[in-house]
Amino acid sequence: MSATSMPRGTRLAIAGLFMALAGVGAASALAAPEDARTTITFDRTLLHQQAVQESLQPVHPGSPTGPPFWNIKARSFMYAPAFDFKAVPGATRYRFTATAYGTRSWSFDTVEPASTLEAIWRDLPPGRLLVERVPLDDRGNVRWSLQDLRAGRWIEKTAAAERAPIVDLPADKPAPRYRFTAWAAKELRFEADRPWAPLGPIWKDVPVGEVVVRVEGLDRSDKPIGFASIQESRNEASRTFRRFHRKAVFGGPYQEAAADYRESAYRWLDWLAANDFKEWQTGGPRHKLQYPSKFVGAAVSGMTALASMERSAQRSTQDLRMAASAARALIEASFPADWGLAYFPPTYSDEAHAVMMKYPAMVGEAYLDLYEAGGDKGMLDAARRIADTYRKTQLPSGSWPLLMDARSGERLARSTAELVPIDVLTFVDRLVSKHGMGDYRPMAEAAWRQIQRETVASFRFEGQFEDTTRGGSSEWNLSILPACSVAVYLLKHRGDAPTYMALAEEILRFAEDQFVIWEQAVPGDVNRDQFPRLPFTPAALEQYRYMVPVSGMAAQMMAAFQAAYEATGKELYLAKAAALANAMTVLQKTNGGSYVGTFWNPGGPGDWPNVHAYAARALADFGEMLRRRKLRVQVLADVAPATK
Repeated sequence: MSATSMPRGTRLAIAGLFMALAGVGAASALAAPEDARTTITFDRTLLHQQAVQESLQPVHPGSPTGPPFWNIKARSFMYAPAFDFKAVPGATRYRFTATAYGTRSWSFDTVEPASTLEAIWRDLPPGRLLVERVPLDDRGNVRWSLQDLRAGRWIEKTAAAERAPIVDLPADKPAPRYRFTAWAAKELRFEADRPWAPLGPIWKDVPVGEVVVRVEGLDRSDKPIGFASIQESRNEASRTFRRFHRKAVFGGPYQEAAADYRESAYRWLDWLAANDFKEWQTGGPRHKLQYPSKFVGAAVSGMTALASMERSAQRSTQDLRMAASAARALIEASFPADWGLAYFPPTYSDEAHAVMMKYPAMVGEAYLDLYEAGGDKGMLDAARRIADTYRKTQLPSGSWPLLMDARSGERLARSTAELVPIDVLTFVDRLVSKHGMGDYRPMAEAAWRQIQRETVASFRFEGQFEDTTRGGSSEWNLSILPACSVAVYLLKHRGDAPTYMALAEEILRFAEDQFVIWEQAVPGDVNRDQFPRLPFTPAALEQYRYMVPVSGMAAQMMAAFQAAYEATGKELYLAKAAALANAMTVLQKTNGGSYVGTFWNPGGPGDWPNVHAYAARALADFGEMLRRRKLRVQVLADVAPATK
């Protein structure tokens, strides 16, 4: 439908929206006068000490008779973990031994399975060292997996030692070559009455790096009677050890901001307007967009946000025209009124009738952004039509199938999972709380009960993305995204139940524990699937199936920390939010002052405009929160980053 064929009322509403926002840019200064603000100076030493103490508390620890062990696929931890080691028959106590490798190692390759350490002996420091051997193939690649326990032996090097010892380890399968590595490792021990006890008693002394934990059952006379077994994955055989990477706890903020947060966000959104979204100035792209709901919805929200930050009324009006053009395109592309998923926009361009049920809610939120900016009732009506279809298709469980057929309104055959409905809940809750549409409250309450029952109780914050879960399910593919969204919802509704605040904070610790990397401190040969090497830190990773730093995930975590600070007043949350916000401004400066790369790297922008739009808006919100509270933040000078 062209603009000239639109109903007169709709045309008038859009015209009114432009007029209402014509002065927005002039009225919204990008920065408050600095002398009107109170400065919060972050003392990194004190904040680090606080973070270390908090890291001793496990995140939602499992037990055989209580919560499940959510960490069966986890490969790294910032907070003291507890593992599903099984009881040893006859044991009355358990001895935990953690071999902590640290980050200092010396290696050499040889064709002999037993070898002298002469090649590295002079470089080794005095003290106790762990020497291990792994087999190599004929190309020099390691023939060892994370599921194997490496052959190793402890040695003691004295200051006076001149001759290197020969290390003869138990035989592996023959290999063309072998790699010997000496680690400045250490062993830490404690005892507990159960094999699944958290590692809190030793966690403070476990250095950053690889850790292997074994649990030995003891009888009444303290005699060892066998190792406890553990099954790290439902598809793998059990073993008698658990390997993971011990991550550094927070020691920041690590950089000062390279620019004012709102100014940085403005430049980022302005770059989007001139690049990914520029075709909305002339009616929209002439080519198909791979993910219409995601990309076009981002144009609506992104350009609406940019309009509110413009200094020029003319620029503000232009931005809003672009947002309205994108919104109209989505409304026109939405499914007909007589289809099962009436008024839902399409998720995919190559499979038009398949809908992933989280994305219409995100589009509904974009319509609300535009409505709240200028009062176009047509946008509110479009959002409400989406909510009506959600209400019509809600399952008795309170959720929806993850993937549905738009025409029939039925579950797609390949969709074996239900949606984690936090995005739908956030959208509907906005209609109820901000727009007084109480008729949607029962739908919201049913969705929240489902989230509490299926997600919060188990801490199974399943990642559901249109690309990695297009098949309809993913087994314990945990993600930062739903965790942050649920935590923010709990913080917003903290007055509804006395347990919500503490639960929100624990979920935030889960997201930080699994997906935030404050400092890069790993050996170069660590398996990428266990712990990736990053182009820039601090950073936030997306999901277990795609452990890659993404700017949108850093923005999600930043926004969640911001919400926690606003709810609790705890400076540590503000410092963590500022650390990620500052990193964005530094990366943006590296990229010429325009954007932060999707994949958190100096260089190209990446090809996900929705990620850019969300992250820029989150950065603007952080800056606006500080402006509203008359605050500015800075880092105490001359404090080196911690690596603990």
